[in-house]
Amino acid sequence: MDCDGKFKDAFFNYRDVARISDKLCKEYELSVIEVKHGWRDPYNEWEKKKGITKADKEPTKREQLENVIAICLEKQPKDFKQFLKFLEDYSCFSKKRGGNISITAPFSKNPMRLNSLSDPFTEVGIKKQIEEMQNRTGENIEHENTEHSQGTFIITRKPTKTVKPKLDVLATKPKELRLIIDIQNSLKATENIGYKKWAEKFNLEQMSQTLLFIEKHQLSLSELENMATQKPKVLQGIKNDIEAVDERLQQISLLQRHIGNYGKTKEVYKQFKQSKNPEQFKQENIKAITDHEAARAYFDECGYGFRSGNRLPTIKELREQYATENANKKSLWAKYHEVRNADKEIDNAWQNVKTLLNLKDDVELEKGFEKKRSDKNAPDL
Repeated sequence: MDCDGKFKDAFFNYRDVARISDKLCKEYELSVIEVKHGWRDPYNEWEKKKGITKADKEPTKREQLENVIAICLEKQPKDFKQFLKFLEDYSCFSKKRGGNISITAPFSKNPMRLNSLSDPFTEVGIKKQIEEMQNRTGENIEHENTEHSQGTFIITRKPTKTVKPKLDVLATKPKELRLIIDIQNSLKATENIGYKKWAEKFNLEQMSQTLLFIEKHQLSLSELENMATQKPKVLQGIKNDIEAVDERLQQISLLQRHIGNYGKTKEVYKQFKQSKNPEQFKQENIKAITDHEAARAYFDECGYGFRSGNRLPTIKELREQYATENANKKSLWAKYHEVRNADKEIDNAWQNVKTLLNLKDDVELEKGFEKKRSDKNAPDL
């Protein structure tokens, strides 16, 4: 009642306040916000109406980690320590803090606790699954032949069947050629030992993939350089075309504004010329007269003066020109993104080669390559 804070009432919620507000607005003939159909639905019901399924969504970081855990469990580890070693094969390193085990994965910036995953993938759930696998393996051992000879038994074991846990595992994506990580200048690598180990292994994989990529396409360093440097030139040409289109759009907008001002102030300027006291009339209509004179000066600058004989375009014609140029701009941007996203492996391979040769400038490539070749201690690429 004192109006010194936000309205709060434990017996009402925002829906009740909205209902009272709508009722008062209708009584005093004020506008009422119409509720669109479906905006009150929960998110899961809204997804069902839109036909969005779980398969349409990208897996979360925890779901990706659960998939890696499922793959490691398929290998039937003997104990939990061996399971953690299997995780390291997929660049997932474990670290225990207190009573919790956190996993550092390459697809996540922050470590994730095992206890934050779903029940089958927590530490207790994983140990339980490993124990069940060992029990099933023991149950499959049968005694086929037992012969009693001099107080000894000869036991023959039946080959056990591989027991796989019933877990849904998403198919892994094919490996792509990516950029090498600068571990020395990486702050995350200095703070996180698990990330540093993963980055070292990742760099070795990318180095080998880079060399395999060059051998597969039979490219020399000069050919790879030309293919990598040709794209920036094409992109720069498209950018220049976009800047030219932007300049034309600004000219059309400015001409359209001056034509509109000229039509609005034409009568006022005519009265100004015919007035007996022009100074007083100008002070009273200073804005209209200034806009009119600015429009006439712009027409003369663009070649649409009264003595030039060129006809001023209409507003309709200018709008059509603007729409055409705008459509041309959109097509140029689409072309720009298409060229930029094409052949990313070539760009990554070229950057990795420069990193391998420890070169910062493109001009020093051949000299650096010859120096590496001449050095006896350098590895033969």
